[in-house]
Amino acid sequence: MNSSSESNDGFTQNAESMPNAESIFPTVKPPSGLAVAQESDMDQSMARSRLGIHVSLFQALKAKHPPTASHSLRVALVCSKWACWRKLDHQQWDWLEVAALLHDIGKIAVPEDVLHTPLELNQDQKIAMDAQRSLADQLLASAGAESGMIQIVQAARLSFAEAEQKGLSDSLGSMLAIADAFDSMTTEQVFRRALSHEVALQELCRNAGTQFDTELVQDFASMNSQPRVEIEQQIAGRWLSRLSAPLAPGFSQQAEPQLNDSGAHDSGLERVFPMGGKQMSGR
Repeated sequence: MNSSSESNDGFTQNAESMPNAESIFPTVKPPSGLAVAQESDMDQSMARSRLGIHVSLFQALKAKHPPTASHSLRVALVCSKWACWRKLDHQQWDWLEVAALLHDIGKIAVPEDVLHTPLELNQDQKIAMDAQRSLADQLLASAGAESGMIQIVQAARLSFAEAEQKGLSDSLGSMLAIADAFDSMTTEQVFRRALSHEVALQELCRNAGTQFDTELVQDFASMNSQPRVEIEQQIAGRWLSRLSAPLAPGFSQQAEPQLNDSGAHDSGLERVFPMGGKQMSGR
């Protein structure tokens, strides 16, 4: 059955088949039959390979809303592949991956009913979703993210036209925005069915020049139409290796952590999970 209506992610709904995960990152796809726990361990291992000690941020998101964490990992893998395709320098490549992994970190403070509603968001729910953006910036800054890293995440939230108008255009942010939208459209959501890769690419092209950077959309489409085994192998090795430095790319060493009123270290995440790591409930 085919259906078409406007969803709350800003794209047209269309009932299509789910995308094949192998087409995104075939080399490291877990063999069928492995337990979910093993797949979860693999996700954590790959995230740690890029985030180092900051993997706790990703784990906090995964504890709150596993689908969002999985989405972030898929977006980061697509961005990694795209960075290799475009032959970005190592810093840009590193920063794009980390920004993609943590771009939705603010959603750890969004109420469960908002994240899981299949309906169009009401005004209060939209306010809650908008608030997670500034929280994401605060969490990244408190964890030691450099301003350039945060700028990538901020730029990805703006449409291409809006970023150009405000003088905030950023090529890495534009890449993240495209990869983010593509994964959102090609993944089953609580509020709409997944689009096929072909339809999703058509949507990106239809919104090129306004929502997305036209040149980057064309480049993204070219990458998806020309599979290259050597890139897949290179990305697999990159994500399955250990990060040589303890700090994630784009993060700086922080001063000695401050103690909170109870005498414990204030990690920043405790302000979101005040009860020793318990998930928030309600708004």
